[in-house]
Amino acid sequence: RVLLDNLSQELSKLDNKVRFILGVVKGEIIVNNRKRAELLDELHRKGFTKFPKKNKNVDAAAAGATPDGEDHEESDEKGYEYLLSMAIGTLTLEKVQELCAQRDKLHDEVEELNKATPESLWLRDLDAFLVQLD
Repeated sequence: RVLLDNLSQELSKLDNKVRFILGVVKGEIIVNNRKRAELLDELHRKGFTKFPKKNKNVDAAAAGATPDGEDHEESDEKGYEYLLSMAIGTLTLEKVQELCAQRDKLHDEVEELNKATPESLWLRDLDAFLVQLD
């Protein structure tokens, strides 16, 4: 189940990256010459998923505490960092094609994992182990 959750999260992140790059390339999302807060608001309105980096504060938040001094805007900024920290060289159609291929492959893996039973996964792992053992 953890593997499925991790793959699903990675799939969502790739899908968001593709949407973001296409939005920038098509001129639907303007990144330069505007306030960061406006850009963060636009990403939120357009339904981009936030993926905050995991750190000690995440564990504290899971326990019900809030990190000291962190406001809403700072939280938004961290959540969209996976998009805003992309190098300008990745904002190309070639990169979109590459990410789409990765996304499609990951989508197939998630679908396969969704259909698998614990027994079939165990047998698959056992087969892979036996191959390595030989």
